[in-house]
Amino acid sequence: ARSGVCWIPGRYGLYDGDGSIGLCRLYCSSVPVDIVDHASGAGTVIAMSNNDATPSASPILGIGLMLLATLFMSVNNAILKWMTAGYPAGEILFIRGVFIFLPIAYFVWRAGGVKSLRMVSLSGHAVRGLLVVASALCYVNGLRYVPLADATAISFTGPLFVALLAIFFLGESVGWRRWSAIIIGFLGVVII
Repeated sequence: ARSGVCWIPGRYGLYDGDGSIGLCRLYCSSVPVDIVDHASGAGTVIAMSNNDATPSASPILGIGLMLLATLFMSVNNAILKWMTAGYPAGEILFIRGVFIFLPIAYFVWRAGGVKSLRMVSLSGHAVRGLLVVASALCYVNGLRYVPLADATAISFTGPLFVALLAIFFLGESVGWRRWSAIIIGFLGVVII
């Protein structure tokens, strides 16, 4: 069981409601979540389980989409590297953001419109947004000074930092198996 706040009105369907005690099931990405106080569209998550989650109908499709995403990211990084020769990083990221806005607007529309963008923690989103901007600026500026292959290899060290920071910021425990996999992956990056 996991506790936390679940609040995204208009995006998820409520099922098995029981108004007498204010308990219902909320399906977030096919994972049932028990919540209370659903009358306001918000509730406290009292249990989350993957036991009832439906397995992927097509793992081949998922693998294909991941490979396609990797291809797109590689092309994106190559274009970014090429553009850093003539444009400042801020301008590159601004123009990229303009072009990203249209697909995002479509997905927001499909999710139920602007009302689906309600957030629980404005400060959390603001901090995350600032970190994403800082990360993108550092990455694009870094591409100006290092070869693309080196930048890609360095970016593969991300899981090492995520696991380390998850201990301090999220209080998660990272077992020896995960550390072993992370270290083996990091050694692969060093070899590259």
